[in-house]
Amino acid sequence: MRLVCIDAPEISQYIEGCDRETYSRLYIGSERSFYRVLHAHGQLHRRADGPKQVWSWDISYLPTSVKGIWLYLYLVVDIWSRKVVT
Repeated sequence: MRLVCIDAPEISQYIEGCDRETYSRLYIGSERSFYRVLHAHGQLHRRADGPKQVWSWDISYLPTSVKGIWLYLYLVVDIWSRKVVT
């Protein structure tokens, strides 16, 4: 179980010949099992120790007063400071 959890995203046999839908349904272990294995292998740590190192993004759909018209708000956020990147 532990080797499969660590190596599954890198093993070609899981990816080759499988479409995205099949790969997403592949059950390897629970979320807690993954955290346990990552912790045991020293891979469960913060990926940033300061600002402007790791960013994340989000899209929000904002309704307008006109039916069927939406505004799309794209944001890039600095994970460390939790501020919008300008």
